[in-house]
Amino acid sequence: MKMSGCIKLFRKEIEREKQLDDPELRLYLLYRRLADWDPRHKETFGTVKLPIRAIKSSCLPEKNWSVGKISETTNRLIAKGFLKRLPANRIAVENYWLYQERVQRAERAFQLIENGVQVTEANIRQLEQIAMEENKRRYAKMREDAGFSQKSFGNLNEPPR
Repeated sequence: MKMSGCIKLFRKEIEREKQLDDPELRLYLLYRRLADWDPRHKETFGTVKLPIRAIKSSCLPEKNWSVGKISETTNRLIAKGFLKRLPANRIAVENYWLYQERVQRAERAFQLIENGVQVTEANIRQLEQIAMEENKRRYAKMREDAGFSQKSFGNLNEPPR
């Protein structure tokens, strides 16, 4: 099996991944590498359709992994919410879309996941809007505290004349 490309690993995930044992973490990272990374593939994006025997023979050391171990470990990852079983013998990596996002956006999402919130692209956009508004308020307060005002300096968004 020939592969190319890369995947993102976020430091924010370390805390969440601590709930996995070593085989679970290894297999989870393997599923992430094997998943269809192209978001144009609407039906298969973020999923893997590779039989366990092919995963065993192509991707894992023979002596440490059996078909049964892969199956049991996959089921534990599903139970813990890292993977999801789909029709047509596909395995989906939960929230795979996050690995295609900008770092800041993905980290906000991982914070929500840590707090038990179901993450969607829509609630991430909403969070970004709230953060932007908060930053505007803080900036205005900082200017006010420093004695800046529109009257004394004109519109600071326009270049000087």
